[in-house]
Amino acid sequence: MAGFGPGDLVQVRVRLYPPPGPLLPGAPDFALQARARGVVASGYVVRFLAVQPGPDRGPWLARFRQEAADRLVTAMQPPAGGIAAALLVGDRRHVNQQVYDMFQRSGLAHLLAISGLHMGLLCFGVIQLLRFGGAWFPGWATRLALHKYAAVAGLVAGASYVLLAGMPISALRAFIMAGLLIAAVLLDRLALTLRNVALAAMIILAINPVAVFTASFQLSFAATAALVLWYEARLRRPGDAPASDQPRTAMARPLRYLLALLVTSLIAAAATLPFAAQHFGLVTIWGVAANLLGIPLTGLWIMPAGLLVGLGQLAGSDAALAAPALWMMETGILALVAVARLFADLPYAGWRVLPPGYAALCLGLGGWLLALLDARQGMARLAVARCGGVMVMLGALVMWVLTPAPDGVLLARGRTPILVLAGPNCQATPLGPSTRDGMLSDFTESTTSLLLAQEITDPARGTDALTEPTMTNNAGDRRRPVMLQGRHGQTLAVARHRAALTRACRSGADLVLSFAAPRYDCRVPVFTVSRLRDANFLLLFNGDGSVTVRPSPADSRRTGVTADRIWPVREGSRK
Repeated sequence: MAGFGPGDLVQVRVRLYPPPGPLLPGAPDFALQARARGVVASGYVVRFLAVQPGPDRGPWLARFRQEAADRLVTAMQPPAGGIAAALLVGDRRHVNQQVYDMFQRSGLAHLLAISGLHMGLLCFGVIQLLRFGGAWFPGWATRLALHKYAAVAGLVAGASYVLLAGMPISALRAFIMAGLLIAAVLLDRLALTLRNVALAAMIILAINPVAVFTASFQLSFAATAALVLWYEARLRRPGDAPASDQPRTAMARPLRYLLALLVTSLIAAAATLPFAAQHFGLVTIWGVAANLLGIPLTGLWIMPAGLLVGLGQLAGSDAALAAPALWMMETGILALVAVARLFADLPYAGWRVLPPGYAALCLGLGGWLLALLDARQGMARLAVARCGGVMVMLGALVMWVLTPAPDGVLLARGRTPILVLAGPNCQATPLGPSTRDGMLSDFTESTTSLLLAQEITDPARGTDALTEPTMTNNAGDRRRPVMLQGRHGQTLAVARHRAALTRACRSGADLVLSFAAPRYDCRVPVFTVSRLRDANFLLLFNGDGSVTVRPSPADSRRTGVTADRIWPVREGSRK
């Protein structure tokens, strides 16, 4: 149902549920993240009942933001209009999932959110513009502290932008950092220091302590802290000549810009890689190269054009500045989409990896901080600390690499158990006599994909990953076993019906997974999942023929089932 906007009274019938806890061991705690955002329940609309116009049509900022986003989407061809609305007013309703996934695989997803890049371009762009204008009036500029007045104007511009964008968390964090930098300028202090990063984190955690568990907080401060530490290390490096003493050529400034962009992209990518793997299970190996094209395109073309578009929006849609600015911004966004598509289509773009776990993350973070010990502590202590820090980071990396990946997931909390097996054709298969609810929801599919480090094929949802199966699937006939190949090359037969169990026992598979226990001798081991009901489990196939089952923390507390090693049976009497 459409036709309503901010301030309207919408009467609907909904189903609300508490925010879900960890679905599986190692899965994100969405209940904790929901509390960080102030969300106490989630659900979906069953039916719209009535819509009535509100008495005051809602807050004017919300109306302005929605109307501006709608005008941008109408004035530009897709997907440029939706991306322009996300960049300028923080409205991401018109950015579809396919476009976002493409930007995520290419490593450019951070450009779709109002973050430090956009806030820095706005605040410090205003500051530089005012200082450039004041340079034309040297007599007036020398009598005033022009840089401080410009800093105040930049701070006001940033605050207005945050309010206009609806105060999202990423924009607030970027504004706090920019505000601390501008405050340091006003107080004649050094702006880029690790102290300011710590102050920004303390302010955010004082407002919302649970934000430390969110992906946006960890990714943002990991990149910012790494860049500031690198900047401070350059300032402390002995023997560096001041910038004013270095010889300058016509190509010096562009080359320095490209080199700085390359170095900062490498540092930010390295700092955020383990956190991105933990929260999203993705590693973007082409992110640095994509940012070398995407960041200059955004900073030098799209955002300046966006500033002109914003001025045109304030002046009216018929202003002479609006049409050329819209065309300029649309052209830049389409070029950015082409860059994202180019790198997203490369091999290993959006490479799925196993989440490292918070134990390995904390260990690696401790080693990284130890390796960055201040050089003023003494050369001997510095050498020992750096060697120790590198060894600790290598230990965290080994812990991550040697962590066994699950071979499957059993989702048995619903009415119909669903088995997801990792392998070349990672497939979700409903078990049991009933096919009701034998379909993965978006939530369970994304969580299971994260823990298996694989995309999942769910035939019940109409996915097309079965077009090139590695083995015979027999997806339509429940009386025949589904033959799959495991992660380590095992041949697995999934029996969804007792009649299929007979054929599975004669199939020559390495392991049979069945909802029903066999009543006769089977030629191959049979792992029966009928006893694992009303809980979710990770499955690990061991080399000795046993299967280790691990329940989620919530299921372990509720059912009393802990990590257990189960040996498959060959005879019907052994259950």
